[in-house]
Amino acid sequence: MKLLQINQPKLKQAIWGQRNNIANLLGVHPVSVSRKIHGKQSLTLDELNLLAQYLNQSTMNFIYEVEI
Repeated sequence: MKLLQINQPKLKQAIWGQRNNIANLLGVHPVSVSRKIHGKQSLTLDELNLLAQYLNQSTMNFIYEVEI
């Protein structure tokens, strides 16, 4: 079976220095953005899609498959 995982290092690098803008985009506090990027708080697919769109990238750039 395969699962999709968020490539947190790649996402973290892509939004570097934009935490406040991302927080405004997602409608959350900047601390929540940090928690989401570091995997301490869930990042929804809708949020990931918004981030990718904001960054002018495909959502697929930030996910990968893992075998379980």
